[in-house]
Amino acid sequence: MDFLGKFLWYGGIGLEAAILLRSLWTSSYLRFPIFYTYMACVFASSVTLLTLDPNSEAYAKSFWYWNAVTILLGYGVLVEIMHRTLVDYPGADRLARFLAIAVFFGVVGGLLLSSALHYNPVAIANWTHHVNALERDLRIVQAVFLTITLAVAIHYRIALGRALAGLAFGFGFYVAVSVVSTALGYYYGKKFEPIAKELQPIGYLISLGIWLAALWQTVKVRSKPPNPQVEDDYRRVVAMTREKLREVRSRFMPLESR
Repeated sequence: MDFLGKFLWYGGIGLEAAILLRSLWTSSYLRFPIFYTYMACVFASSVTLLTLDPNSEAYAKSFWYWNAVTILLGYGVLVEIMHRTLVDYPGADRLARFLAIAVFFGVVGGLLLSSALHYNPVAIANWTHHVNALERDLRIVQAVFLTITLAVAIHYRIALGRALAGLAFGFGFYVAVSVVSTALGYYYGKKFEPIAKELQPIGYLISLGIWLAALWQTVKVRSKPPNPQVEDDYRRVVAMTREKLREVRSRFMPLESR
């Protein structure tokens, strides 16, 4: 591991430890339990991999297993950000979580189906391929849902507070770097691998710094009253959707009189 690699690795571990320890002092883990579970898993994986030989099969297995777990938890962080943004709007919150969870099971279901078609889906080569595919697909979904969530917050002037805004911005920055890195890697192929190898860790280290700064202070619940327009628009969308479904049903279902 070169100097930059060591700096990113040990720097990441240090920032992760600082975020986790600070959460114990501020009790912010009570408000963002999924995020801090994600942080704890990333910290545990980083420390575990330090004890293994990078060229060993045990390292490869451990890396990809931990990576799969953190990818899934990272998607949970997205759902938590959406929930906290819309916590004062139950209807919109339920719809957003339903869509996010439905898309998640669709992506994972596609991965499981792809794995079942292989003779040895637990082999390292196949496992690496599937985890990379899962990360690519979920990162794109995360980017879309996070963009929509932030657009809704800006449009309706929903007060996020310092902690939630920092959490969303840091997560969005890391997801954006991951999506761009994946896209460039697909376009340029192996020529981009040396850059991609350092690009995502750098993006992650910056996100850790954003999270540490945003979550350093004691979490305070926002006091701004909810915007009633959010729930009004949600009810309007639900009513329009139901009306369209009734129209479709009436066209395809024969009338009893016939």
